[in-house]
Amino acid sequence: MNEMSFSAQVLRALHAARSPGWMFPAHLLDIYFEQDVSERGAIGLMDVAEYFKDASGQASKGALAVFADVSMAAAVRGYAGRSVRIATMTLRLSFGTLPRQGRLRSVSRVQFIRRDTGMVVSAVTLQMENSEGQVCCIGEGTFAVLENRQGTAQHPLPTRSTLTGSLTLDELDESEKAVWQRALESEACACPLERFWDYGATAHLGGTEGQSRLVLAKHNSNRSGHLQGGIAAGLLLNACLHTLDGSFEPVDLSLQYQATVDGSHTQVRVSPLKVGRSAAFLIADLTNNEGKVQVSAQCNLIK
Repeated sequence: MNEMSFSAQVLRALHAARSPGWMFPAHLLDIYFEQDVSERGAIGLMDVAEYFKDASGQASKGALAVFADVSMAAAVRGYAGRSVRIATMTLRLSFGTLPRQGRLRSVSRVQFIRRDTGMVVSAVTLQMENSEGQVCCIGEGTFAVLENRQGTAQHPLPTRSTLTGSLTLDELDESEKAVWQRALESEACACPLERFWDYGATAHLGGTEGQSRLVLAKHNSNRSGHLQGGIAAGLLLNACLHTLDGSFEPVDLSLQYQATVDGSHTQVRVSPLKVGRSAAFLIADLTNNEGKVQVSAQCNLIK
């Protein structure tokens, strides 16, 4: 991927998202796959662009969460078919030293699919490596395999970059203009992607009243119009990080997706279980306007 401005990347991703089948966040990160090596695996590729970094200069952990979620779902689609809908049920990520540049390569593999239960469920593992072949993230997840009742287009699982064109400002529709405006506002920040996806949103400690406004739109939604699972993981992870003093790094993050996030306002809550000299343990969740938990997480961090 040739380096360009964040806003230019957004215009190219908006152009790619006009083709049915995939979601805008995956186009924005320019995720694509090596040719299938087996019917039970997927190998994903993503470059670490300058605007995909956090304040420390490392690859954004929120971007990695999206990459991991998309990669594991791709393995399920490679096994169960590209027309099915995939819903993330649980996700766990463990972080090593994250790269500051280069290409990330994820290897995801379906371990088993259960069809003898109330819904078809698939268990998937993931290993992510930097451009030097060093492991920087491992993960596992469970995914529900659902009927495609909404009739969304068959998932493409592209084998090359989808960013092959762009849009001019005159060509943008109203929803695309909103994404473009958000991109311009984010581009002036030190970490454009994290601002773009609201990763700096203020969390409310211990369930205190108030709401963090999460605008759900094309920029952060999946093919069904719900909050993309990896972006939800990034929101909760960064809420935990912002609760602490900045000297902690996450070791692992475990999430349970209890309901789809489809409202315009979502509250982010963080409750520290224990914060010590060298380690911290926090729980966090996303709740809707009625207080119903949609996504819950536990984050373990070290100095």
